[in-house]
Amino acid sequence: MKRILLILATLLALSAYAEHEYIPYVEEGKVWVSFEASGSTYKQVGIGEPTEINNTLYNKLYISTLDAKTNEITYTGLYGYIREENKKVYTRELNNQFETMIYDFDVQIGDSIQFQYGETVVDSIDTQIFYGKERDVFFVTHENAQIKDVWIEGIGSQEFPIMLSLTPNFGASGMMFHEYSYNYNTQEIFPTDKTPKPEFSYPEYEYIPFVENGKVWVDYDYQGNYKQVGINDTTVINQKKYHKLYKEEFCAWGGTQTPTSDSQLHGYIREEDKRVYVRGVNNEQECLIYDFGVQAGDTIEWATITYTWADGIHKRYIAVDSILTTSYYGKERNVYYVTCIEREFDKNGVENLEHGPMYFDDVWIEGIGTLQHPIMSLLDDIYRWGATGMEYFNYCYNYNTEEIFPTDKTPKPEFSYPEHKYIPFLQEGNAWVTNGIGGVFSRYMITDSTVINEKEYCVLTEKWLYINENILNDVNYKTYLREEGKKVYQYLYKDGFVPVWYNTEHLYFDFGAQAGDSIVVADWEECKLTLVIDSVYQTVLDNKERDVFNVSYIILAKEIEEEFIDGRDIWIEGIGPTIGGVFDCKWRLASGTSWYYCFHNYNTGYTYPEDVTMLDFSAVHATPSDANTLTLHRNGNALMAVFPTASAGEAITLYDATGRVVATQAVRPGATTATIDVAALPAGVYIVRMGNGATSKIVI
Repeated sequence: MKRILLILATLLALSAYAEHEYIPYVEEGKVWVSFEASGSTYKQVGIGEPTEINNTLYNKLYISTLDAKTNEITYTGLYGYIREENKKVYTRELNNQFETMIYDFDVQIGDSIQFQYGETVVDSIDTQIFYGKERDVFFVTHENAQIKDVWIEGIGSQEFPIMLSLTPNFGASGMMFHEYSYNYNTQEIFPTDKTPKPEFSYPEYEYIPFVENGKVWVDYDYQGNYKQVGINDTTVINQKKYHKLYKEEFCAWGGTQTPTSDSQLHGYIREEDKRVYVRGVNNEQECLIYDFGVQAGDTIEWATITYTWADGIHKRYIAVDSILTTSYYGKERNVYYVTCIEREFDKNGVENLEHGPMYFDDVWIEGIGTLQHPIMSLLDDIYRWGATGMEYFNYCYNYNTEEIFPTDKTPKPEFSYPEHKYIPFLQEGNAWVTNGIGGVFSRYMITDSTVINEKEYCVLTEKWLYINENILNDVNYKTYLREEGKKVYQYLYKDGFVPVWYNTEHLYFDFGAQAGDSIVVADWEECKLTLVIDSVYQTVLDNKERDVFNVSYIILAKEIEEEFIDGRDIWIEGIGPTIGGVFDCKWRLASGTSWYYCFHNYNTGYTYPEDVTMLDFSAVHATPSDANTLTLHRNGNALMAVFPTASAGEAITLYDATGRVVATQAVRPGATTATIDVAALPAGVYIVRMGNGATSKIVI
């Protein structure tokens, strides 16, 4: 009978033991509260939502600091990460790739546990009931400090706030002492005689955008030279909103930082769905440089570049190794540990394994960007990973919040964004050329001014030219334009091409227009022509920032009440249309009309497009006051004057813009040409006058 009773008792004991369900330590909603020895402040550490790091699931740890007298929160932020596996509890700090075990609730009496901070010995284990739940209680000794401690299953240490430092702080001055633990899910508090402090506030996670006006990234080279790239203003390109990127460069010369260039437009940047794109000033294609929405294990194609020295392409990939979260300036940010991979492919798409792949490690921080390769280099034609002389990330600074990363840096001189000054369309020296047939070009130049209906207009004279700018014919067709408040108006006289709409002024273009605006430029009896501004963005040409307008020409055929697109064009501030006929009075966009060829400024020597080489703009060809009397040609370092009527022996004189005589050349009687050496003269506007009074203005 005794044996039976003993067996029953043993079975009951085993049954009771089996009913003891382990109470996990890590549970979202649990909070540990500790107070400072001085009693002026206390801290709460709570377990928040889960996150994945290196394919391992953690929960986030948040910390709040409160005033002990007012219970007001003075700080809240991310503190670290915690996870539990097989009754073992592990933590990891924000900027640490390694985790630390802080509890092992699966030990037995006499076990010795080796922690990062030393050895802990399990003296005894008891079982007690709290809130109707049976829990193991572990009595331990921290050998390195000879301090007794108590661990309670599901609650933790009753002596030291392990949660506050992630490793115990034995006996250090200013240490925090455990006050109580509380579970917001079950409202269980231990010890039970405590009263919960104000409800723990988990900071709401808000994505921190990378693109923001006022942010500046600073990079330097090995010689101490540096450049700043900053974000300022917005523009619309192809119906997408971009921010402008400006660049300033400084030279480390004689121990001082000297600006080597004025701030200038460097490119464009935009952010959408946590993805960041850049495009160069004169580049139609944008490039993805960041994706802050990726997950650990993702791989994204970053950039594709065709090398001129290889019959193939090099593709860039970003492999996301791991993601963790950190806190800077009280803001929770994701940190991405990535590997940059470069692979080479031939023209058939076959990878060349002999030359790669190449790997580079990098770190991205939400709202800050890369810590290895600067954003400035991302706009270069070739992304310089590890190249000699490459620039290195120094710091990121936000002029709005004064946040700097890394925090030990000192901001460079304040970034200066250049003011966009409007470039007038009608300027002396401007010439517009349209492409004709058989090597003949039509050129319009500002030659004079006149007053019509009490308004002053510029007079543009058209001439037909050969490639070398020799005049084929003076057309004597004049265009009258005036500019006011960024609007350009054209006045039309009655001629054979315009039977109805004449002796009137109409709006030629509005360089102050915005994306979506419409400009009515012609309203005839049979149709109406409207210019619709599809998008507006900025570019830099001839070292000047200019607005660029993508335009659609919309024609309304009134008789059939049908509207259709008759063409598209690109207008550039200070240059004008770059596709259609420049000053075609009827905007004849159908086949057979002349087409825009180039813009040229004789004062600055600038030509758009810059690759135009057919016309010899170095051959100065001024427009004379009397075209039948004096014609000028540039032949190398000589200026040739041609006069059809034989000279009576007059001298020809050259004046600069101030009226000073800079050269005089005698002309033989009966001669029809004279040559002046202009090799030593600086570029500028000059006046040529013959003895008979004929004058002409030229640009050298």
